[in-house]
Amino acid sequence: MFQTVYLGKLLGIKVYIHWTFWLLALYIGLINLGNGLVSAASSIGFVFAVFGCVFLHEMGHALAGRWFRIPTIDITLYPIGGVARMADFTRNPFAELIVAIAGPMVNVAIASLLFVGLSVRASLDQVSTLEVAKLGPLEQLFIANVILAVFNMLPAFPMDGGRVLRSLLAMWLPYDKATRIAARTGQVMAVVMLFGSYYSPSLMLIAIMVFLVCSGELLKDRFRRAAGQMAPEGRPFTTAPSVDPNPSGGTIDTVDAVEVRHIR
Repeated sequence: MFQTVYLGKLLGIKVYIHWTFWLLALYIGLINLGNGLVSAASSIGFVFAVFGCVFLHEMGHALAGRWFRIPTIDITLYPIGGVARMADFTRNPFAELIVAIAGPMVNVAIASLLFVGLSVRASLDQVSTLEVAKLGPLEQLFIANVILAVFNMLPAFPMDGGRVLRSLLAMWLPYDKATRIAARTGQVMAVVMLFGSYYSPSLMLIAIMVFLVCSGELLKDRFRRAAGQMAPEGRPFTTAPSVDPNPSGGTIDTVDAVEVRHIR
C-alpha cells in the first residue's frame, strides 16, 4: 500500500519521499476526519506544505555544499524531517558551518516572506493568545518555518545547531575533540528534550534519536582512539574500508538532516 516514491531530479539531485511519510499523512487525516472531509483534506495539504518547506531547507544545504564543490547524492523526506546525503566535508570546518546554516536560513527567508504578506497585527494578536488552531494556513505555515529554523539551530549534535557548534570548535580545536564536545552537548540537549516530552510527546522520539546518534559518535571516537593506541610502533594504523551508516560528517535533525557519506 505504501512505498517510497521517487519524485525525479532537481539540479541533478534525486528526490524521494520515504514510505513512512504516508503513515504520517494518513494519521493526520484520520485524527481530523471527525471535523469533516474538508478539514481532513486541508490538514493533509498543510502537512505537504510544511514538508515542501523542509525540502527547500534541504536544497539550501545542497546548494551551499555545491558552492564548496560538495555534491549532494539525494534528498529523502521522512515523517520526522529530511535527509540530504552529501559527499564528505573532508573535515572543513568553514564549509560545514556554511552548509549547516544554509538550511535554517531558508526557513527564515520563507517566514520573512510570509510575514510581509500577512496582516501582521491580526496575526500577532492571535498568536499572543496561543490559539494557533484559529490561525489561517499561511499564519500557521509562518509559525512552522520559525519553529523549523529555531529548533534546528539548537546545539544538539548532529542537528544543524550541533554542526555549527562543532565547526566553530574545530576552528580552534582538533576535529575529533570538537566532535566529542558537540556530541556530549547533544546528549545533554536530548535529556532536556526528554523532560520536555511531558508537554509534547513527539519530543520523546526526537530526544531518543539524538541521544543514540550522539552516543554512536562517542563510541566511534573511542574506537578510533583505541585503534590508534594499538598500532605497532613506527607503523601507521590502517583499517579496511567499511560502510558507515552515520559517518561523523553527517547530520540528522528533527525536521531536517544532512547525512554526509564518504565517496570511495
